[in-house]
Amino acid sequence: MKDRPILFSGEMVMAILEGRKTQTRRVVKKIPCECGGWLPYEVSNTTPEGWQTIGHSGKWTCESCLNGPVKCPYGQPGDRLWVRETFSKGHPIDISHQYSGIRYRADGAVKDNGNEIGFLETTWTPSIFMPRWASRITLEVFNVGVERVQDIMWDEAIAEGIRVLPLQDANDPSAWWESAPGENQARTPVWSFKKLWDSINGKKHPWESNPWVWVIEFKKLEVNYAR
Repeated sequence: MKDRPILFSGEMVMAILEGRKTQTRRVVKKIPCECGGWLPYEVSNTTPEGWQTIGHSGKWTCESCLNGPVKCPYGQPGDRLWVRETFSKGHPIDISHQYSGIRYRADGAVKDNGNEIGFLETTWTPSIFMPRWASRITLEVFNVGVERVQDIMWDEAIAEGIRVLPLQDANDPSAWWESAPGENQARTPVWSFKKLWDSINGKKHPWESNPWVWVIEFKKLEVNYAR
C-alpha cells in the first residue's frame, strides 16, 4: 500500500465531503505507443501474458503492438490518496513548522490544534503546496481503469460529483444538473461534467479532443485535521 497526493478543486472537495464524489478522471499523460490501436487491457501482476480487463496491477499496455506498459500514477486498488486543497496557515508555534491552526477554503473549516487561533493574513496557499500533515481527507482506491473521457455514462457523471439542482427531480428529463451551486449547469449530468471538465482541462485537453483518461474509483476513509 502506498500513499500518493492528489489535487482537488474546492467544489470537488465539497462533493467528497458530502459523499457525492467517488470517481475522478485524470488525463493519461503518457500513451505507451503511437500505433493508434491502444486499448486498455491490463497486464497481470503474475504473468506478462495474462490479459485482464479488471485487475490490480495498475499497469496498462497496447493490445496491438504490446508496447508499454504505462503505470497509473494514482496507484492501484488498496493504495491511498491524500487530498491536497487550498488552505491557510495560522501563526507558527515553533521551529518544527507546526501552526496554531489550518483553515480550509472549500468549506471554511478550521482546526486550531488546541492553540489560540490566529491567521497571519487572509491569503490562501494553493493546493499544490499543501504538505501531507495538513491534509484532512484520505481516500482508498478500489478500482483503476482507462477510457476515453467521452465514454463517461450518466451514473458515472453523478459519481464524479454532478448533482441535480435543489428542488428538482433527478428522474425528470427537464431537470438541470450542476457540479456546485450555480456552476456548470446543464440538462444532463454528462453535459454538466463536460462543462466541468473543460473548466479544468480545456486549455490542453478539451472535451472535444476526447483524451484518454485514468478512471480512479475511491471511497473516503476519514476526514482528519492538521496535527
